[in-house]
Amino acid sequence: MKKIVFCFLLLGLPLMAIPTYAKPYEVNELINLLDLSKVSYNNRSGYAVSDVISVNAGSLYTLVFDDIFANDIYNYYDLIYLNIDYGEDIEEYEYRLDGKFIYSEFIALSDQLQIINWSISFNGGNAMLYEGSYDEFKGFIPYFKEEVHNKGYLTINYDEIYSTDKIKNMVKAKHPLMDQDLETTIIYNEYTNNYSVGNKRVVFETIYENIRYEYELYIQIVDLTPPKIIGPDKITVDATKTISTKDILKNYRVEDNASNLSADDIKIIEDNYNQTKDIGLYEIKLEVTDESNNQTTKSITIEVVDKKAPVVIGPTRLFIYNTDEPLTVEEILDKLDIYDEADNTPITHRIIDDTYQMTKVPGKYRIMINFADSLGNSQDYSIVIVVLDNKRPEFIVDELIIETNTKNILDEQEVIDQYRDHVRKIGFHPENIEVLKNEYLDNEQKVGSYYIYLGYDINDVSHNDRILVHVNKHSTDYKWIIIPVSFLFIASISFVLYRKKKKIA
Repeated sequence: MKKIVFCFLLLGLPLMAIPTYAKPYEVNELINLLDLSKVSYNNRSGYAVSDVISVNAGSLYTLVFDDIFANDIYNYYDLIYLNIDYGEDIEEYEYRLDGKFIYSEFIALSDQLQIINWSISFNGGNAMLYEGSYDEFKGFIPYFKEEVHNKGYLTINYDEIYSTDKIKNMVKAKHPLMDQDLETTIIYNEYTNNYSVGNKRVVFETIYENIRYEYELYIQIVDLTPPKIIGPDKITVDATKTISTKDILKNYRVEDNASNLSADDIKIIEDNYNQTKDIGLYEIKLEVTDESNNQTTKSITIEVVDKKAPVVIGPTRLFIYNTDEPLTVEEILDKLDIYDEADNTPITHRIIDDTYQMTKVPGKYRIMINFADSLGNSQDYSIVIVVLDNKRPEFIVDELIIETNTKNILDEQEVIDQYRDHVRKIGFHPENIEVLKNEYLDNEQKVGSYYIYLGYDINDVSHNDRILVHVNKHSTDYKWIIIPVSFLFIASISFVLYRKKKKIA
């Protein structure tokens, strides 16, 4: 009976460098198992993967290549490892250097293996995998393709999936007597419509002289493409706040061609930001690994900036008599507490509006001041200057005195109501009564005498007055007692209330 030969044709596979043999090799019993024509190289990842190679489990094997083949890794061979995939387990083996040769010895853990994550660049040179120790190496032996009659292996990049027809055209059954192909059919197929990373088995069949012949093709789909970390290269953080690593990762997502990854799979491998509030630039390095052990890193810049305007705390209204020296800008600034929450850099100010102009004319005036830090963050602060009339009254109205105690606390509206009732009894009808200054405020439970200064209008003319509040020690429940101290009224076109002469700040 004639022998049916299945040929596995490598048509259009990615790669591939044809090895050169720089030095003659001696005749020996070693067999080179490494077919460089079946090594796939991914330019994006910078790694290569070999075809699945049949070996004897438990035997010693050696991978050796010269300095030309090693290229850049020749100078740092001791920092990388040989990665062997045995199907279920991946093992790492150290490289060693012997002159111009780099080699690695290992015991095969199964009857099939595959070199993965191989740091090579196909720039020529020689490479060889054989059964035996490095001591048996006498020179490089070319790979001789052996016809496999019932079994074959094919490695496919996940990003370059082959159609079933293309794979079928790669497997040929040759007529034993004539130079022609026999018809083949697929009788078992784990590959079609199942393009996930992993091993797939496809069985081909041909019939010759009423005898069925089968050929098993083992297809390994590998993922050589690293995942992508999608997100900004720079994040800006307010110096008055902090941002946690969890909040940082919310700005990023992961895209991968084969694995189902999310932001939860991202790791922070370097962090010199560490939630500092110091203004400056900091770096955080992110890393993500997919199910095929492809890794990606991304460096992001954290910029801590001062975006907050200076803080200004102080009164929004100041009082002064027209007989006192006008307030200067420096005196007004002394009454304010000004600081920057982000840093201690100097704060400048400028007057952007001033209707006061240090006048002594009674009335209300506004000064608008702009405060800015060294980074240009600024805010405007408005202060009302109330200039009170302190001239001798033309008409005297009795000063209103309110007696109360430490338990019976008055609010400003009650005081205003009492004052309105009081002056109406003597024939005046003030409007727009407001409290200008309240010395009683915050002293409600302290025994003593306190003035409450009022402003109001009569016939569209502004006037000022004051009420004296006596706070007595509580002994019994008091009702308010309003005591007119003196009452001298002389009718005229207007009245002015007698006030205690003092500077109100």
